[in-house]
Parts: sequence; C-alpha cells; structure tokens
Amino acid sequence: MYYIYKTFKIVRWCIKKTVKFFSFSNSYKENWLFIKDFIDVTKMKQATGKLRERQLSILSFANEVVDLLEGNGIKPILGYGALLGAKRHGGFIPWDDDIDFDLIRDDFQKVIKLAQEKYIYVKRPQTCFWNLNKQFDFENELLKKHPNTYIFIHAHTMLQIYKGTSLKDFKIIDLFPLDYYAEDYNYEELKKYMKHIRRKIESINNCAKKIDFLQSEIKSNPKIVKHSNKIMYGIDSDPSYTTAMEKGEWLNESDLYPLRKIKFEHVEFWAPHNVEKFLEHRYGNWQDLPQNMDFSGHFADVEKYIKSHYSIK
Repeated sequence: MYYIYKTFKIVRWCIKKTVKFFSFSNSYKENWLFIKDFIDVTKMKQATGKLRERQLSILSFANEVVDLLEGNGIKPILGYGALLGAKRHGGFIPWDDDIDFDLIRDDFQKVIKLAQEKYIYVKRPQTCFWNLNKQFDFENELLKKHPNTYIFIHAHTMLQIYKGTSLKDFKIIDLFPLDYYAEDYNYEELKKYMKHIRRKIESINNCAKKIDFLQSEIKSNPKIVKHSNKIMYGIDSDPSYTTAMEKGEWLNESDLYPLRKIKFEHVEFWAPHNVEKFLEHRYGNWQDLPQNMDFSGHFADVEKYIKSHYSIK
C-alpha cells in the first residue's frame, strides 16, 4: 500500500506541474499574440551582448565560406531566415544567430565533391537525431580531431559546414538544395510526392542510407530535371522548409535568376532576383512577427552542453 500511495503522490505532482506548465505557455502565447500587433518589426533594435558577438562571428565565417565556394565556381544564395533578415532588418533578425544559403542542385553536388576531395566530409550518425548530447559529442570530437579545418557534415535534410577547435568556439553554416522540376509536373503531384518521400525516409533507420536513397531518387526521378522554368526545394531539404509548399506555388526560374546582391550587415551576398516572392513563399506575410516567438537561439542548447560537460578542452 505504501508504494501505491507514493506512486499516486508522484503522479499527482507530475500532473500539477504539467497543468502549470501549459497554463503558463498558453498565457505567454496569448500575451505575445496581443502585444505583437503593436510592434513595428522593422524598427526593432539589433541584438547586443553575447548574441551580437555570436552573430558577427557567424557573419565573418559566412563571408569566408562564400569566398571559398565562389573560388570553386559555386554561388551560395542567401536563404530563409537570413534572407528575411537582410530584407527586413538589413542583416540578422534581432533574435537569430545563424545564416542559411540555398544552392541550385548542380552547385550543391559540387560542394559535396569539393568536401570529399579537399576537406573533411562525413555523414551524420543516425543516433544524433534522437539524442542531442550524442549529436554534440559527435560534433565536438570532430572539431577537436580536425581543428580549424572545414568539416562538412551531411544529414538527409541539409549540408552543414563547421569550423573551430571545439564546440566552445565553433562556427556553422547551413546549405540547402533547390531543384528544377519538369515543365509538365503538376504542383499537387509534387506535394504528394514530397509526402511520400518523407514517409519513406522515416522508415529508414540510418542517416547514411537515407542520404543514399535520396541521392538515388534525385538521379532516377524523371520529374527532377537539369533545367526548366519550375524551381522548388529539393527532396533532401529540411522538412520544416518543404512544408511551406502546402501554401505555396512553383517558384519560377525568373524569381531566382539573375541573382542580385543584397546587403547583409556590412557585407553583401547573392540573393534571389525576386526576394519578395521567395519570402512570401516561405513565410506568407514576412513583414509581420511570427505567431510563436522563441528567443533562445540556435546555440542555447550548445551552451548548456558546454556548461554540463566541463571536461571539454
């Protein structure tokens, strides 16, 4: 009876904590939805302190990576949150701390070949997707083993470039592929195909095999072509990006080319010719603040890991 009683008390405590948490979350969300309509997002001040230092460090690395890739005939195109920040804030979104680039498929494959021939190229272990600490262990060991060397980590959702001596000082850039699709390809068919691909890769319990499957699919699918007027995210892009397709339409080649330079902080990067079209496709009303706000940044979990793993050198 004693153990039943103790179990009951523990369950009751857990329920109380859960209710309290969701009550707080709902209250926070309601407050945010109320005040966001009174904020002019274009006039928000830039980040300060540690976040600003992180932003400028990433910007310096992004500039370095762009020089490296352009020197090998590859043109990275500013994308997603970085493109939004450039257009709306002239640089970083005040609470953001990363820079993403798009690459047309031919350039994406050139980056993989460059990494394999001249730098460190690895496929991300499957365990990294289920355990954040294992992911950080994997990255930290790579950085310590290859200090201040370009490390290309390939996941089935993106290609990432790392550099540093450990997670204490690392920098990272994310790369995402864009594909041309056949002129006779119906947009609704594409959405169904994307959902099929997502279900398929979820059934493959190995990251390397997921990458191999996607690469094989890209080569064998007659609807993924070398050139056309229709452009869309690759099937090996992050799922959170391809969900934008649900409310979108084809991106035309004229929306992407000719590329143009866009100011980002104190430098310039290549950007789509029709920046607004790309942003509308990805975010809808990109001039508005998001419905849900998270100011923690991409490196918050890394900092927690560093503090808890004091043995990192």
